Amino acid sequence: MNLEFKKDILFRELKQDILSGVFPPGYRFPPELEFAKRKGVSFQTLRSALGMLCASGLIARIPGKGTFVLDPASRTQPEKKSGSKTILLLFPEYSGTPAGSPLFDRELLCSVLDEGYLHGWSMVPGDQKKDCEHLLERWRSGEFSAVIWDRILPEKRDLAAVLRDNGVPQVLINRKIEGIPSISCDYAASLRQAGRFLRGIGHQEILLIDYLPGQEVFRERQQTLREIFLWEENRSTREFILALPQADPANWYRIATTWKQRPRLTAMIVSSIHFAAFQKFVEEMQPAIPRELSVIIWGESDLFNRKSLQGYSILTEPRHAAGVKAVEQLLHMLNGETGSDEPILIDGELILRKGCALPRTTKGKDET
Repeated sequence: MNLEFKKDILFRELKQDILSGVFPPGYRFPPELEFAKRKGVSFQTLRSALGMLCASGLIARIPGKGTFVLDPASRTQPEKKSGSKTILLLFPEYSGTPAGSPLFDRELLCSVLDEGYLHGWSMVPGDQKKDCEHLLERWRSGEFSAVIWDRILPEKRDLAAVLRDNGVPQVLINRKIEGIPSISCDYAASLRQAGRFLRGIGHQEILLIDYLPGQEVFRERQQTLREIFLWEENRSTREFILALPQADPANWYRIATTWKQRPRLTAMIVSSIHFAAFQKFVEEMQPAIPRELSVIIWGESDLFNRKSLQGYSILTEPRHAAGVKAVEQLLHMLNGETGSDEPILIDGELILRKGCALPRTTKGKDET
Protein backbone atom coordinates (compact mmCIF):
# COMPACT_ATOMS: atom_id res chain seq x y z
CA MET A 1 0.00 0.00 0.00
CA ASN A 2 1.38 3.41 -0.97
CA LEU A 3 1.04 6.07 1.71
CA GLU A 4 0.76 9.73 0.78
CA PHE A 5 2.26 12.40 3.00
CA LYS A 6 0.38 15.59 3.92
CA LYS A 7 2.92 17.72 2.06
CA ASP A 8 2.25 15.78 -1.16
CA ILE A 9 -1.52 16.18 -0.77
CA LEU A 10 -1.15 19.91 -0.06
CA PHE A 11 1.25 20.34 -2.99
CA ARG A 12 -1.27 18.73 -5.34
CA GLU A 13 -4.13 20.88 -4.00
CA LEU A 14 -2.18 24.14 -4.30
CA LYS A 15 -0.95 23.19 -7.76
CA GLN A 16 -4.53 22.58 -8.90
CA ASP A 17 -5.65 25.90 -7.40
CA ILE A 18 -2.89 27.72 -9.29
CA LEU A 19 -3.56 26.00 -12.62
CA SER A 20 -7.32 26.51 -12.32
CA GLY A 21 -6.97 30.22 -11.51
CA VAL A 22 -8.07 30.14 -7.87
CA PHE A 23 -4.66 31.69 -7.21
CA PRO A 24 -4.12 33.89 -10.31
CA PRO A 25 -0.75 35.15 -11.61
CA GLY A 26 0.72 37.70 -9.25
CA TYR A 27 -1.30 36.44 -6.27
CA ARG A 28 0.64 36.82 -3.06
CA PHE A 29 0.28 33.97 -0.59
CA PRO A 30 -0.45 34.92 3.04
CA PRO A 31 2.40 34.79 5.58
CA GLU A 32 3.41 31.15 6.00
CA LEU A 33 2.36 30.75 9.65
CA GLU A 34 -1.06 32.20 8.86
CA PHE A 35 -1.38 30.16 5.65
CA ALA A 36 -0.43 26.93 7.44
CA LYS A 37 -3.08 27.56 10.10
CA ARG A 38 -5.66 28.30 7.41
CA LYS A 39 -4.85 25.03 5.63
CA GLY A 40 -4.84 23.05 8.86
CA VAL A 41 -1.27 21.79 8.45
CA SER A 42 2.02 22.31 10.24
CA PHE A 43 4.40 25.09 9.25
CA GLN A 44 6.94 22.50 8.03
CA THR A 45 4.32 20.75 5.86
CA LEU A 46 3.44 24.05 4.19
CA ARG A 47 7.09 24.93 3.67
CA SER A 48 7.68 21.55 1.99
CA ALA A 49 4.67 21.98 -0.32
CA LEU A 50 5.73 25.53 -1.27
CA GLY A 51 9.24 24.29 -1.97
CA MET A 52 7.84 21.72 -4.39
CA LEU A 53 5.72 24.40 -6.11
CA CYS A 54 8.78 26.61 -6.41
CA ALA A 55 10.85 23.77 -7.90
CA SER A 56 8.00 23.15 -10.36
CA GLY A 57 8.17 26.76 -11.57
CA LEU A 58 4.67 27.65 -10.36
CA ILE A 59 5.61 30.19 -7.70
CA ALA A 60 8.51 32.43 -6.78
CA ARG A 61 9.72 33.23 -3.28
CA ILE A 62 11.18 36.73 -3.05
CA PRO A 63 13.08 37.39 0.21
CA GLY A 64 11.57 40.30 2.13
CA LYS A 65 8.53 40.52 -0.15
CA GLY A 66 6.70 37.20 -0.07
CA THR A 67 5.66 34.24 -2.19
CA PHE A 68 3.94 34.96 -5.53
CA VAL A 69 2.20 32.93 -8.23
CA LEU A 70 4.11 33.22 -11.49
CA ASP A 71 2.59 34.35 -14.76
CA PRO A 72 1.93 31.42 -17.13
CA ALA A 73 4.23 32.96 -19.73
CA SER A 74 7.13 32.98 -17.28
CA ARG A 75 6.52 29.45 -16.06
CA THR A 76 5.95 27.75 -19.40
CA GLN A 77 8.06 24.65 -19.31
CA PRO A 78 10.60 24.79 -22.12
CA GLU A 79 11.24 21.78 -24.25
CA LYS A 80 14.08 19.73 -22.91
CA LYS A 81 17.15 20.31 -25.01
CA SER A 82 18.95 17.22 -26.18
CA GLY A 83 22.21 17.35 -24.31
CA SER A 84 25.14 15.09 -23.67
CA LYS A 85 24.43 11.58 -22.43
CA THR A 86 25.35 12.35 -18.84
CA ILE A 87 24.31 10.77 -15.52
CA LEU A 88 24.40 12.93 -12.41
CA LEU A 89 25.40 10.77 -9.41
CA LEU A 90 24.57 12.53 -6.13
CA PHE A 91 26.08 11.39 -2.83
CA PRO A 92 25.02 12.60 0.63
CA GLU A 93 28.52 14.08 0.80
CA TYR A 94 31.18 14.32 -1.89
CA SER A 95 34.68 15.64 -1.36
CA GLY A 96 35.10 16.82 -4.95
CA THR A 97 37.48 14.06 -6.03
CA PRO A 98 37.10 10.25 -6.14
CA ALA A 99 40.40 9.85 -4.31
CA GLY A 100 39.09 11.90 -1.40
CA SER A 101 35.91 9.83 -1.08
CA PRO A 102 35.46 6.81 1.18
CA LEU A 103 35.72 3.36 -0.33
CA PHE A 104 31.96 2.86 0.08
CA ASP A 105 31.35 5.76 -2.33
CA ARG A 106 34.24 5.00 -4.66
CA GLU A 107 32.92 1.53 -5.45
CA LEU A 108 29.57 2.92 -6.54
CA LEU A 109 31.16 5.80 -8.42
CA CYS A 110 33.47 3.49 -10.39
CA SER A 111 30.71 1.03 -11.25
CA VAL A 112 28.41 3.78 -12.59
CA LEU A 113 31.30 5.27 -14.53
CA ASP A 114 32.30 1.91 -16.06
CA GLU A 115 28.77 0.73 -16.87
CA GLY A 116 27.86 4.11 -18.32
CA TYR A 117 30.98 4.11 -20.50
CA LEU A 118 30.01 0.72 -21.97
CA HIS A 119 26.77 2.31 -23.22
CA GLY A 120 28.29 5.59 -24.39
CA TRP A 121 27.35 7.60 -21.29
CA SER A 122 29.42 9.80 -19.02
CA MET A 123 28.97 10.35 -15.28
CA VAL A 124 29.34 13.46 -13.11
CA PRO A 125 29.48 13.01 -9.30
CA GLY A 126 28.05 15.60 -6.94
CA ASP A 127 27.11 16.50 -3.37
CA GLN A 128 23.41 16.55 -2.41
CA LYS A 129 23.92 19.50 -0.07
CA LYS A 130 25.90 21.64 -2.52
CA ASP A 131 25.06 20.57 -6.05
CA CYS A 132 21.24 20.45 -6.19
CA GLU A 133 20.48 24.06 -7.11
CA HIS A 134 18.06 24.43 -10.04
CA LEU A 135 18.22 20.73 -10.94
CA LEU A 136 15.00 20.84 -12.97
CA GLU A 137 16.20 23.80 -15.05
CA ARG A 138 19.61 22.17 -15.52
CA TRP A 139 17.97 18.97 -16.74
CA ARG A 140 15.79 20.93 -19.17
CA SER A 141 18.86 22.74 -20.48
CA GLY A 142 20.48 19.40 -21.29
CA GLU A 143 23.25 19.58 -18.69
CA PHE A 144 22.45 16.00 -17.69
CA SER A 145 19.89 13.40 -18.73
CA ALA A 146 19.31 11.34 -15.59
CA VAL A 147 20.00 11.26 -11.83
CA ILE A 148 21.15 8.57 -9.42
CA TRP A 149 20.56 9.43 -5.75
CA ASP A 150 22.72 7.50 -3.31
CA ARG A 151 21.04 7.37 0.15
CA ILE A 152 19.04 10.50 -0.60
CA LEU A 153 18.93 12.97 2.29
CA PRO A 154 15.49 13.52 3.89
CA GLU A 155 15.48 17.20 2.91
CA LYS A 156 15.99 16.27 -0.78
CA ARG A 157 13.04 13.88 -1.06
CA ASP A 158 10.66 16.68 -2.07
CA LEU A 159 13.06 17.73 -4.82
CA ALA A 160 13.23 14.17 -6.15
CA ALA A 161 9.41 14.06 -6.17
CA VAL A 162 9.26 17.28 -8.21
CA LEU A 163 11.80 15.90 -10.68
CA ARG A 164 9.74 12.70 -10.91
CA ASP A 165 6.56 14.67 -11.67
CA ASN A 166 8.40 16.51 -14.43
CA GLY A 167 9.63 13.34 -16.11
CA VAL A 168 13.27 13.35 -15.01
CA PRO A 169 14.67 9.77 -15.12
CA GLN A 170 15.90 8.92 -11.61
CA VAL A 171 17.03 5.91 -9.60
CA LEU A 172 17.42 5.72 -5.82
CA ILE A 173 20.02 3.58 -4.08
CA ASN A 174 19.22 2.30 -0.57
CA ARG A 175 16.15 4.52 -0.20
CA LYS A 176 12.55 4.43 -1.52
CA ILE A 177 10.18 7.09 -2.90
CA GLU A 178 6.90 6.25 -4.60
CA GLY A 179 7.16 6.32 -8.37
CA ILE A 180 10.98 6.24 -8.54
CA PRO A 181 12.83 2.96 -9.19
CA SER A 182 15.17 1.93 -6.39
CA ILE A 183 18.09 -0.43 -5.88
CA SER A 184 18.84 -1.78 -2.41
CA CYS A 185 21.03 -4.33 -0.73
CA ASP A 186 18.92 -7.24 0.45
CA TYR A 187 19.92 -6.76 4.08
CA ALA A 188 17.58 -9.50 5.25
CA ALA A 189 19.02 -12.10 2.87
CA SER A 190 22.60 -11.02 3.61
CA LEU A 191 22.18 -11.22 7.38
CA ARG A 192 20.37 -14.54 7.08
CA GLN A 193 23.33 -15.81 5.09
CA ALA A 194 25.81 -14.78 7.78
CA GLY A 195 23.58 -15.93 10.66
CA ARG A 196 22.87 -19.33 9.13
CA PHE A 197 26.56 -19.87 8.44
CA LEU A 198 27.48 -19.14 12.07
CA ARG A 199 24.60 -21.27 13.30
CA GLY A 200 25.63 -24.02 10.94
CA ILE A 201 29.13 -24.34 12.41
CA GLY A 202 27.80 -24.45 15.97
CA HIS A 203 27.50 -20.89 17.31
CA GLN A 204 24.44 -20.39 19.51
CA GLU A 205 25.06 -16.94 21.02
CA ILE A 206 25.58 -14.39 18.23
CA LEU A 207 25.65 -10.62 18.70
CA LEU A 208 25.06 -7.93 16.06
CA ILE A 209 26.93 -4.68 16.78
CA ASP A 210 25.34 -1.94 14.71
CA TYR A 211 24.13 1.63 14.43
CA LEU A 212 20.34 1.50 14.55
CA PRO A 213 18.45 4.77 14.23
CA GLY A 214 14.73 4.75 13.49
CA GLN A 215 14.73 4.44 9.69
CA GLU A 216 12.79 1.64 8.04
CA VAL A 217 15.90 -0.15 6.79
CA PHE A 218 17.19 -0.55 10.35
CA ARG A 219 13.84 -1.77 11.66
CA GLU A 220 13.89 -4.43 8.95
CA ARG A 221 17.39 -5.41 10.04
CA GLN A 222 16.29 -5.87 13.65
CA GLN A 223 13.35 -8.03 12.58
CA THR A 224 15.66 -10.14 10.43
CA LEU A 225 18.00 -10.73 13.35
CA ARG A 226 15.09 -11.74 15.51
CA GLU A 227 14.08 -14.35 12.92
CA ILE A 228 17.62 -15.68 12.57
CA PHE A 229 18.90 -15.80 16.12
CA LEU A 230 15.82 -16.26 18.28
CA TRP A 231 13.92 -19.00 16.56
CA GLU A 232 14.09 -21.31 19.59
CA GLU A 233 12.96 -18.91 22.34
CA ASN A 234 11.40 -15.52 23.01
CA ARG A 235 14.00 -13.01 24.18
CA SER A 236 14.63 -9.27 24.21
CA THR A 237 16.13 -7.55 21.16
CA ARG A 238 18.89 -6.21 23.40
CA GLU A 239 20.18 -9.73 23.92
CA PHE A 240 21.24 -10.13 20.30
CA ILE A 241 21.68 -6.53 19.07
CA LEU A 242 24.10 -4.04 20.62
CA ALA A 243 23.04 -0.65 19.21
CA LEU A 244 25.86 1.88 19.54
CA PRO A 245 26.02 5.60 18.70
CA GLN A 246 28.40 6.71 15.97
CA ALA A 247 31.97 7.75 16.82
CA ASP A 248 31.57 7.50 20.61
CA PRO A 249 34.93 6.85 22.37
CA ALA A 250 33.13 4.66 24.93
CA ASN A 251 31.82 2.21 22.33
CA TRP A 252 34.72 -0.22 22.77
CA TYR A 253 33.94 -0.39 26.50
CA ARG A 254 30.27 -1.15 25.79
CA ILE A 255 31.38 -4.03 23.58
CA ALA A 256 33.77 -5.27 26.30
CA THR A 257 31.06 -5.08 28.97
CA THR A 258 28.66 -7.12 26.83
CA TRP A 259 31.43 -9.62 26.10
CA LYS A 260 32.18 -10.12 29.80
CA GLN A 261 28.51 -10.37 30.77
CA ARG A 262 27.70 -13.01 28.15
CA PRO A 263 29.83 -16.12 28.83
CA ARG A 264 28.16 -18.11 26.03
CA LEU A 265 28.75 -15.42 23.39
CA THR A 266 31.03 -16.94 20.72
CA ALA A 267 30.31 -14.93 17.54
CA MET A 268 29.78 -11.31 16.52
CA ILE A 269 28.60 -9.58 13.34
CA VAL A 270 30.06 -6.07 13.51
CA SER A 271 28.99 -3.09 11.41
CA SER A 272 31.97 -1.48 9.68
CA ILE A 273 30.72 1.80 11.18
CA HIS A 274 31.98 0.44 14.51
CA PHE A 275 35.10 -1.35 13.26
CA ALA A 276 37.49 1.08 14.96
CA ALA A 277 35.69 0.59 18.30
CA PHE A 278 35.78 -3.18 17.80
CA GLN A 279 39.51 -3.03 17.13
CA LYS A 280 39.98 -1.11 20.38
CA PHE A 281 37.98 -3.80 22.19
CA VAL A 282 40.26 -6.49 20.71
CA GLU A 283 43.39 -4.59 21.78
CA GLU A 284 42.14 -4.08 25.34
CA MET A 285 40.41 -7.41 26.02
CA GLN A 286 42.55 -9.62 23.74
CA PRO A 287 39.96 -12.30 22.92
CA ALA A 288 41.40 -15.22 20.98
CA ILE A 289 40.04 -14.94 17.45
CA PRO A 290 38.68 -17.27 16.18
CA ARG A 291 39.27 -19.68 19.11
CA GLU A 292 37.10 -17.73 21.54
CA LEU A 293 35.27 -15.41 19.17
CA SER A 294 34.31 -15.71 15.52
CA VAL A 295 33.88 -12.36 13.76
CA ILE A 296 32.15 -11.19 10.57
CA ILE A 297 32.46 -7.52 9.64
CA TRP A 298 29.34 -6.11 7.93
CA GLY A 299 30.06 -3.62 5.15
CA GLU A 300 33.28 -2.07 3.91
CA SER A 301 35.17 1.06 4.87
CA ASP A 302 38.62 2.54 4.42
CA LEU A 303 39.61 0.90 7.72
CA PHE A 304 38.36 -2.49 6.63
CA ASN A 305 37.69 -3.84 3.16
CA ARG A 306 38.14 -6.93 1.02
CA LYS A 307 41.64 -5.81 0.00
CA SER A 308 42.89 -5.12 3.52
CA LEU A 309 45.20 -7.39 5.47
CA GLN A 310 42.66 -7.84 8.26
CA GLY A 311 41.85 -11.49 8.86
CA TYR A 312 38.16 -11.10 9.62
CA SER A 313 35.44 -12.56 7.44
CA ILE A 314 33.43 -9.86 5.67
CA LEU A 315 29.79 -9.46 4.64
CA THR A 316 29.90 -6.84 1.90
CA GLU A 317 27.21 -4.58 0.52
CA PRO A 318 27.03 -4.97 -3.29
CA ARG A 319 27.90 -1.37 -4.22
CA HIS A 320 29.37 -2.34 -7.60
CA ALA A 321 26.31 -4.40 -8.53
CA ALA A 322 24.03 -1.57 -7.36
CA GLY A 323 25.76 0.87 -9.69
CA VAL A 324 25.41 -1.48 -12.65
CA LYS A 325 21.71 -2.05 -11.94
CA ALA A 326 21.09 1.67 -11.49
CA VAL A 327 22.52 2.45 -14.93
CA GLU A 328 20.49 -0.39 -16.46
CA GLN A 329 17.30 1.01 -14.94
CA LEU A 330 18.02 4.51 -16.24
CA LEU A 331 18.61 3.17 -19.75
CA HIS A 332 15.28 1.31 -19.60
CA MET A 333 13.51 4.52 -18.55
CA LEU A 334 15.21 6.57 -21.25
CA ASN A 335 13.99 3.98 -23.78
CA GLY A 336 10.41 4.62 -22.64
CA GLU A 337 10.00 1.52 -20.48
CA THR A 338 7.94 1.81 -17.28
CA GLY A 339 9.75 1.06 -14.05
CA SER A 340 8.38 -0.76 -11.01
CA ASP A 341 7.74 0.67 -7.54
CA GLU A 342 9.15 -2.53 -6.06
CA PRO A 343 12.85 -2.11 -5.21
CA ILE A 344 15.43 -4.30 -6.91
CA LEU A 345 17.18 -6.23 -4.12
CA ILE A 346 20.76 -7.42 -4.49
CA ASP A 347 22.30 -10.04 -2.22
CA GLY A 348 25.38 -9.23 -0.20
CA GLU A 349 28.55 -11.32 -0.44
CA LEU A 350 29.99 -13.35 2.44
CA ILE A 351 33.78 -13.65 2.14
CA LEU A 352 35.12 -16.19 4.63
CA ARG A 353 38.56 -15.79 6.17
CA LYS A 354 40.30 -17.20 9.23
CA GLY A 355 38.24 -14.91 11.51
CA CYS A 356 35.49 -17.57 11.70
CA ALA A 357 35.79 -21.08 13.15
CA LEU A 358 33.93 -23.70 15.15
CA PRO A 359 33.16 -22.51 18.70
CA ARG A 360 35.78 -24.34 20.80
CA THR A 361 35.88 -22.54 24.13
CA THR A 362 33.83 -20.23 26.33
CA LYS A 363 35.85 -17.18 27.41
CA GLY A 364 39.14 -19.07 27.32
CA LYS A 365 37.98 -22.19 29.20
CA ASP A 366 37.88 -25.49 27.34
CA GLU A 367 34.45 -27.02 27.11
CA THR A 368 34.02 -30.44 28.60
